[in-house]
Amino acid sequence: MGVQSKRWSSSDIALLKRLAGTYKLAEIAKKMGRTERAIRFRAGELKLSLRVDKPVWSEEELKKIKELRENEGLSWEEIGSAMGRSNAACRKRWQRLEGRLCDREAAAFTQKLSEFMESRRVPARHAKAILHFTVENYG
Repeated sequence: MGVQSKRWSSSDIALLKRLAGTYKLAEIAKKMGRTERAIRFRAGELKLSLRVDKPVWSEEELKKIKELRENEGLSWEEIGSAMGRSNAACRKRWQRLEGRLCDREAAAFTQKLSEFMESRRVPARHAKAILHFTVENYG
């Protein structure tokens, strides 16, 4: 015997449409009193995106993060709290500001590029030059 599901009313669907893209899946499920699976399924049927877009960094935020890191010497956790963003988001944005990629991202990018060149059968003499150029300019 399966689990009894609650029917979707037109007001439930309207609420889902309002919440989708604004709140995370878990928050929508809690607000609606439904499972995440039910929310994901109904959103898929309605062709709604549950993706919450990340807010764009303003110029003021970029100046503030640089100031907090360089002048104040705060930890990423403290910076994240001060900025109202996650510490990881602040750290990654600062690294991009400074023209750096963290080693893990650079290594992953290099691996993807190598696999791409192999799949396209780029000759070794060109592949080496492309990798060198990419690492010099983007890594």
